[in-house]
Amino acid sequence: MAKKSILKSWFSTGKTPTQEQFWEWMDSYYHKNDTVDSINGLDSLIDKKLKLLNEKIEQIGILAKLGFKNGDLIKLNANKNYQYKIEDGCKLFAIEVCNNCSLKIGSKKGFSDLGDMEGAGVVELGFLSGNIWLKANQNVELIPIIYKFKS
Repeated sequence: MAKKSILKSWFSTGKTPTQEQFWEWMDSYYHKNDTVDSINGLDSLIDKKLKLLNEKIEQIGILAKLGFKNGDLIKLNANKNYQYKIEDGCKLFAIEVCNNCSLKIGSKKGFSDLGDMEGAGVVELGFLSGNIWLKANQNVELIPIIYKFKS
């Protein structure tokens, strides 16, 4: 099958394409009534996407087995540093911010290396252990979403 640049050259101003060239041009495109059985690389791309989706579903299943739970409500006062201690055997996955605020999350006091958030919603942090520092620009309520390893 001819490349697009060659097809175009057959139909440039002043040229008269042959019947074979016209058919080549027609055969190089799908008609709206044709069924598309295979597009180059599409099957491979779909297979890759399905594999990624299945891996995500598997991860979610594994995480569900680990025992996700909501931690106790945290009330932060405006512009005060708050240290959240993650209990042994647990990891922090995310923090749900209950009302609009500007929130800084850090691994050390005064740092926001783990994330910043504006507004309300869920800040996904990955899986942190140890302690984190939180600071909001106003009084706010947070809910830590943690998981605990089941023994």
